[in-house]
Order: sequence, then structure tokens, then C-alpha cells
Amino acid sequence: MRDNIFVPGSGGAEEAKAKKGWLARGKAADQAVIETEKRQHGPGRLLTSFVLLAVLAGLALWFVPLWQLQPAHDRLNSESDLTAA
Repeated sequence: MRDNIFVPGSGGAEEAKAKKGWLARGKAADQAVIETEKRQHGPGRLLTSFVLLAVLAGLALWFVPLWQLQPAHDRLNSESDLTAA
């Protein structure tokens, strides 16, 4: 049996330590999964920032043309006598 000197035995304290280590790792992994499930709530920052950016772009597309045309509109309304060209 000299060839198997570095192979762990099939019983005793060494096997108990190995099982305890794997059991502890399994419990730690389960706790990590539970913690990540608890942390995930609501939309993320990236989604919120994209929605905010889309709203701002929509507002800009709506109001900027109005602001640009407002002086010309006021000038047209101030003229009382308009003739056809």
C-alpha cells in the first residue's frame, strides 16, 4: 500500500472536515443568493436614466419649435392689414 500514501483515507476526521467545508460553502452560497434576491427591487439606475432622457428629448422636440416660431407668430398677429402676395 505504499503507492496510496498521498490518497486520503476513506473515513475518520479527514472526511468529516471535507464534508464540513463543502457544507459551509453551500450555506454561504445559499445566503449569497438570498441576499442578491433581497437587494433587487425596482428598476435600475440605467433604466431610470434612459426613461428620463427620453422624456427630456420629447419635451425638447415639442417646445423648441414653439419657442423658435413664437416671435414670427407675434409679428404676424400684430399686423392688422395683410394683403395676399
